[in-house]
Amino acid sequence: MNRPDDKTLERWMDGALEGEELRQVEAWAETHADELEQLMSWSDTSKLIKQSMSADTEPPYPDFFNTKIRQAAVGYHDEPVVAQKAPSLWQRFSWIIAPAALAGMAVCFYVGTQIHSDAPSSGSTAQTGEVYIPQRGVTAEISQAGEITVISLEGLEDIPDTLDIAAGETSIGISPRYLAKVDRDNLY
Repeated sequence: MNRPDDKTLERWMDGALEGEELRQVEAWAETHADELEQLMSWSDTSKLIKQSMSADTEPPYPDFFNTKIRQAAVGYHDEPVVAQKAPSLWQRFSWIIAPAALAGMAVCFYVGTQIHSDAPSSGSTAQTGEVYIPQRGVTAEISQAGEITVISLEGLEDIPDTLDIAAGETSIGISPRYLAKVDRDNLY
């Protein structure tokens, strides 16, 4: 047998059913003991509520109250609503990061192509006659003939003929790194 409607079950629990309806509900109740037990507990709760409130008093928010009772009777439970955290300012504008980076690179590229440095480039050092010399007492003289540039350094020891630069030798003495501090100070 199909489940009787709520009104019929309510009348059966109140003892108001007779005849064929009573037999049908009792036949259903014998095969659905678990559901009947739950309905009975709700019936007891309903009786307690009716006893504690007078018949002419309307419960506060009756639609909400009745909806919640119906949901609980059929085992329906709303999922708890989890409050969504508002996105931070960074998250709201994260879509603009890539275009802003691209625009920044374009601006830097443009500015870099427009800046003209007054500092001489490595190719123009010989043209201005400026040569950096790390040792004291050494002078440099630059002379050009066509595409050939010659830098003459005065104040250095002559390179001996025995030094084979092609073989990988780079110095004739001890490296300045191994000299005593006093010798290094005099060297530079």
